Amino acid sequence: MNKSVWARVVLLLLIGLPGTVGAEPQAQVGWSYTTGGSVVGVAVSSDGSFTAACSQDGYVYGFHKNGTLWWKTQLDSLPQALAASSWGDRILAGDDSRIYLLNMTGQLLWKRDVLNTNDVAASPDGSFLVAGTSDGFVRAYDAAGSLAWSYKTPYAVQAVGVSEDGSRVAAGTSDGMVYLLDQGGAVMWSFDIGRFINDIAVAGESVLVATERNRIFYLRDGAQERSDYYPSDPLALGPGWGLPGHRPHRRHGLLLPAGLQEAVGA
Repeated sequence: MNKSVWARVVLLLLIGLPGTVGAEPQAQVGWSYTTGGSVVGVAVSSDGSFTAACSQDGYVYGFHKNGTLWWKTQLDSLPQALAASSWGDRILAGDDSRIYLLNMTGQLLWKRDVLNTNDVAASPDGSFLVAGTSDGFVRAYDAAGSLAWSYKTPYAVQAVGVSEDGSRVAAGTSDGMVYLLDQGGAVMWSFDIGRFINDIAVAGESVLVATERNRIFYLRDGAQERSDYYPSDPLALGPGWGLPGHRPHRRHGLLLPAGLQEAVGA
């Protein structure tokens, strides 16, 4: 999903002011790297040691923790979306004609013909991979690249997400519908959220939906639990959003790991 128009990969470090519990968080640039085109996807490994990014210069990039370029791999067309497993050992990218699976060293493991990919998602272990496309399809693949199932929605799929255990897939479409599918591709429930969907995630038993007009909606069992307001449109939901030990900072819409929450007064 195209969530950025920058030609840079920028790692922001969120810190609290020393000794000031409840202080506003301060964002500092850890490193930056300028690519040859707009950066449309970034994924960071769970331990922070590896960052992958895709740019509309046609490349997927891999970076060490300090921002040093490790490798770059050219795709057949301009990338549109990127996702990665928790450890970064499986990287899924999509362009307007194919999806690609790379390993952590940038080696191409396989590619499949999939037209007009808007968003991709991967289970934490990289064994279950999902693509959402402009023609309304949600397509799921195993680690070897075999199609596990597909589901057709009436409108373009804007965002997809996979649960921590890979048992459920959430999809949001351009008409504002949210679908929760089981691991076999059957619909568990659907919900009309009535807004343009920027991103979607599965967190525990809930589906979280970032939308236009400054909202994140929490859905459960096909009904709305609540919605939270943010100062600007939330564009992306990071791994762990909504799970125990993670929550957004309400003034900034930033996902904070548990260790930073007290320091910044989230």
